[in-house]
Amino acid sequence: EIWCQIIKGRNLPVSDMGGKSDPYVAITVNGKFKRTNYIENVISPEWNELVRFRTILPMRLELSNDILVEIYDTDAWIDDLMGSFTVNPGDIRLAVAEDEPFPPPRWYFLTKEGQPGIGGLLASFLIHKIRNVNKKIPRPLLPIPSSKKVIVYVLVIGTRRILPFRYSNVTAPYVQLRIGNQPPTSTSKGFQLNKKKSDSNHNFLEIIKLTADIPINPIYASSLDVAIIEDRSLLFGGATTVGATSVNLGRYLPWVTPEERERLIKEEVDNIFKIDKNTDFEIFNAKIANPHFENIDDDDVNRMDSARLETEEDDFRISRNF
Repeated sequence: EIWCQIIKGRNLPVSDMGGKSDPYVAITVNGKFKRTNYIENVISPEWNELVRFRTILPMRLELSNDILVEIYDTDAWIDDLMGSFTVNPGDIRLAVAEDEPFPPPRWYFLTKEGQPGIGGLLASFLIHKIRNVNKKIPRPLLPIPSSKKVIVYVLVIGTRRILPFRYSNVTAPYVQLRIGNQPPTSTSKGFQLNKKKSDSNHNFLEIIKLTADIPINPIYASSLDVAIIEDRSLLFGGATTVGATSVNLGRYLPWVTPEERERLIKEEVDNIFKIDKNTDFEIFNAKIANPHFENIDDDDVNRMDSARLETEEDDFRISRNF
């Protein structure tokens, strides 16, 4: 049996026309397909689900077919693929006892059409060898990490250079903040210092207070989802998300050591900007920075190349995925 512990996602792309996502995880093992439940309107979902497969594997596990893990956005017609990764059974621990716990989880970073940097999934895998095909292995208890109740203060300053969305300027946005699966909290609508209609800079200058139970181990830490939303007429979809991003709260926990914080930052940056041999770095860098990347000139690319190295800045990039 292959056991898959699906814990949580982080910074998944927004897929719906309304700027929201309802993600679920789909797993395929030797042609067998299973999935988790979907979670509504979130880009950092928390599932905490167990998916089990009983299948036949070769004695040398590294010769097995890869396990395909995909994340989809639930849609009324056809579910949209958000990203995927594969795991070879040879890289999964083989249990020696029925009650053996899952190994520590790790973050698997997603790709889509060869492009990395589109979010990740925290998961753990374990293989049990079946000695009696008629015997059922008891369902394990999923580990629950210890947590602390914390208060998260977010200073929302403003937005800069928000591009038109669906052929219309963004004129009266507000910011919505959400930790994990908790209900969201919103700011007031932003104000402009420059009253010109073409001005895309909006200011908020608000401190938002959020309370949450955050796991002590930073690898389990919840994410802060940040969305820029504008209320539009029902003709244009009502409350519409014009951009979204996710912030890993793990590196802001007061009990995390400087060394651990540096490691978490490096891991995020390495995986966001990991380039495979077939990817042109400048074009990839431009794509993730601006949805209208075809119009970016060399100076823009050079500025973004420098900006990506400033990992300590808390100026979070908003993703526009449609």
